[in-house]
Amino acid sequence: MVEHGKKPLRIDLNQFKLHIRIEGGLDSSFHFDTPSRRFYLSVITLVVNEMKKRGKITSIPLEEHHDTLSLLNETIGSSAGSSKKQNLLRRIYRKWKTALPNLENAPLFRVLGREKEYDDAVGRVYRFSEEEKDLWANLFEYKGSEENVRLRFSLDKLGMSLGDVVITYEEGPNLNDATAWHRFIEHLKKSRGKEGRVPGEFDNQTEPTDGIYRSWKWRRFRPLGIQKSSLLVLTFLLVGLTAVAIWRTYFAQPPSSQGIVAGKQSIAVLPFSNLSGEPEKEYLADGISENIITSLAKIPEMLVIARNSSFVYKGRPMDVGQIGRELNVQYVLEGAIQSTGNRLRVTTQLVDADSGYHLWAESFDREMKDFFAIQDEITLTVLKELQIKLTKGESLRLRSDTRNLQAWICFAKCISSYDTFRKQEYAKGIQLLERAVELDPEYASAWALLGMLHYDSYRRDWCDTGESAAASRMRGIELVDKALKMDECNLMGLNCRSAICNHERQWDDALAMLEKANAAVPGDTSTLANLAKHKVCLGRFEEAIEHGEQAIRLDPFHSSWQLWYLARTYNWSGRYEKALEALERMLKLCEKENCSGSYVAGIRTEMAMSYIGLGMEEEARAQIGESLRLNPKITLESRREYFLRRFRDPSHVKKIIGALRKAGVPE
Repeated sequence: MVEHGKKPLRIDLNQFKLHIRIEGGLDSSFHFDTPSRRFYLSVITLVVNEMKKRGKITSIPLEEHHDTLSLLNETIGSSAGSSKKQNLLRRIYRKWKTALPNLENAPLFRVLGREKEYDDAVGRVYRFSEEEKDLWANLFEYKGSEENVRLRFSLDKLGMSLGDVVITYEEGPNLNDATAWHRFIEHLKKSRGKEGRVPGEFDNQTEPTDGIYRSWKWRRFRPLGIQKSSLLVLTFLLVGLTAVAIWRTYFAQPPSSQGIVAGKQSIAVLPFSNLSGEPEKEYLADGISENIITSLAKIPEMLVIARNSSFVYKGRPMDVGQIGRELNVQYVLEGAIQSTGNRLRVTTQLVDADSGYHLWAESFDREMKDFFAIQDEITLTVLKELQIKLTKGESLRLRSDTRNLQAWICFAKCISSYDTFRKQEYAKGIQLLERAVELDPEYASAWALLGMLHYDSYRRDWCDTGESAAASRMRGIELVDKALKMDECNLMGLNCRSAICNHERQWDDALAMLEKANAAVPGDTSTLANLAKHKVCLGRFEEAIEHGEQAIRLDPFHSSWQLWYLARTYNWSGRYEKALEALERMLKLCEKENCSGSYVAGIRTEMAMSYIGLGMEEEARAQIGESLRLNPKITLESRREYFLRRFRDPSHVKKIIGALRKAGVPE
C-alpha cells in the first residue's frame, strides 16, 4: 500500500483535495468543492499522470486528450462549461493561465483551515505571504494558444520530482498512480450509462470516502415502479416549476431594469480603490475606472453600466454577487491602484457575478507614464476574456484622446466643476481646461468641453454685458468645432455641438450629431439621455422613450435629472400613469440630492399635467399650488416661452399650455 502521507504533494480524487507540503515554504490543503472546481483538479491530475507516463516534467498537449476532457466536463464538471472542442480547450487555457495560479483570491478552490478576509484592494482574499503565492503560481505553466494549448505542472520549480507526487483514488494493495487514475476514469465512463446519460450533481452534504461512483445521486427513471400518489406529486411539481419558469422569463424584472440585452455581454466597472493614502491620487483611481467604462461602451456587443451607478459602491465592502444582482450584470471588474514616486501599481480582476469565479486577474507594476497603456491593456483583456473580437477601427477607438497624464487630470477635475452648474465653478473649469490644452494641444475632448463652458456662460446669462455674451457664444461654437476637426467622432465634441445646435433650434444638425455619437459609443448614457431629450423636442415620443429607458437600464442608480425627459415623454405621449411613476421617483431622489425649490416646482408642475390627462383636476390643482409656493414666478407666459424654445412643432406647446391653464397656473 502506498504511503500517501509522506509525499510532499498528494492529489486525492476521493475527496477532491490537493495537499502540498514544502519544507520552509507552502504547507496547505486545497479543496476543489464544486463541479467546475472538481473538473480543474481532474485536469491537473491528467497532466501529472501524463508526465509520469513520459517519465519527465514536460508540457502536455491537450488536443490529444479531448475525449477525456469532455468526459470529465460532462460528469464531475456537470457540463459547467461547453464541451465543444474549441470552447473547452479555450476555457481550460484561461483558467490555467489566470484562475488556478491565483492563491490569494482562490477562485477555483477553498484553502482548508483558512478564512477569507476583506482586503483593501479587491474584496475578500486569503492571507498568504508573497513567497507562498509565488510558489503556488510557479506550478502552472502553459504554451501555445487557446486552440492549441500545452500545459505543464512545474514541480521542478518547487524542488520536487515526479516521485514526490502521488495520485490517490479508492484504497487497495499496489494501487499506484496510473491505476488510481485509470479506475477513476473507468468509474466516470460507467456513470454515463449505456444510453449515454450523464450523472447529476455531487451530493454536497457528504464527501465520498469509498469512491466517486457511490457519491452520485443519479438513478435510472423507472416509471412502472412509481406509485400513483408519487406521479400526482410529480405532476404538480412539474406544473409549478413550469409556472415559475414562465413567470421569471416574462414577468419578473429587477427595479429600474429592462433585463440583460440578448446578444450582449453586460458588465459593471467598479471604482478602483486608491491605496496610496493621498487624496490627490483619487483622480487616478477614478480615472482608470471611468476610462475603461468609456472604452468598453464603444463596443456594440457590450452593455456597460454607467459611471454614476458603478460609483455608488465607492468605498464600500463589495459583495460581487449582490452587485451583479443590483445592477443586473453578468460580470464585474474591480481593482485598486497604488503609486509611489514615479511608480504605479494596478491590480484588477474580472469576476463572474453569478458564480463568483474569477475569470482573470492581473497586477501591473509600471512607471506612471504607462497610466494609459495599462487602461488599454485591461480593456482589451476584458474583451478577450469575454470572447469579443474587435475590428481594426474599434481597436483604434479604444484609446483615450490624450496620453498626457497632467492634461487628463486637469480635464477630470473640470468634469467635477461642470456638474455643479454654478458660475464660479465654471470659471475654475475654464482655467483647468486652458491648462489641459496647453499641455496637449491635440486634446479634442478638452477643447470641446472648454467650448461648452464658454457657450454655457452665454446660455445661462452669466456674462456681464451683451457684448461679452456674444463673444462667449462665438468662442464656444469655435472651440467645439475645433475639437470635431481634430476628431470627427469625438464623443464630448458631438454631444456639446448637439447641445449648441438644440439651443440654436438647428434641429436636424443636433440630431445628426447625436446619432453619430451614439454610433461611435453605443452605450454612453449621456448620449442616450440627450437623444431622448432631442426627440421629445422633435415630437418623436416613441423613439424618445426607447432611448430614455435604455439610459436608465445602463444607469440604474441614476440621478433625478435623467428621468426628466423620460417622464415628459410619457406625459406628452398620453402615458400619464407611467409619467406619474417616474415623477414620484424623481421627488424621492430629490430628497437625497437636496435639489432646489425651483427644480422641485418644475417636477410638480409636470405632475399636474399628468393629473389633468387622467381627469383628476383636483389633484392637479394641489400640485400647482405646491409649485407656486416653491416658485412664485411660474406663469403661463413663462411656461409658453420656455416650451416654444424646446419644441419644433408649436402645436405641442398649445396642448401643454391648455393643460396647465386647466390645472390653475396663473396667466
